[in-house]
Amino acid sequence: MNDLFLTFVGTAHEKFYDDTLRDLEGAEGPHTRPMVYLLAASDVLRAHFWEVYDNHAHGIKPGCWRASWNTPETRLLIALAARLAGEPEAGAAPLAPVMMDALAWGQRLDEAMGFSNYEPEDPLM
Repeated sequence: MNDLFLTFVGTAHEKFYDDTLRDLEGAEGPHTRPMVYLLAASDVLRAHFWEVYDNHAHGIKPGCWRASWNTPETRLLIALAARLAGEPEAGAAPLAPVMMDALAWGQRLDEAMGFSNYEPEDPLM
């Protein structure tokens, strides 16, 4: 598991990921690394990480997506992390808004990475 090749959104994402895993060393659950990776991707979630991540249960705190500080991006990342951990009820934001957020976030990422005009030669690849 230490041989993961991860792409980070920026240095703050990578630093928070590394620091948090170091803090959690010895207290990790089976899904801790991917959950921390997802939750560290947003500056808002980095600021509220311990309000979302339950270190005792090694998962996502139920209902945390309802907090007033959440954004569409944070709700999406919380939902993804909760589903990854097999806790869909913890990130149980209504599906339609989360999907709309995912599409908007995906478009912003594509534009930021210069993929806005990218068309694959074979759409099945």
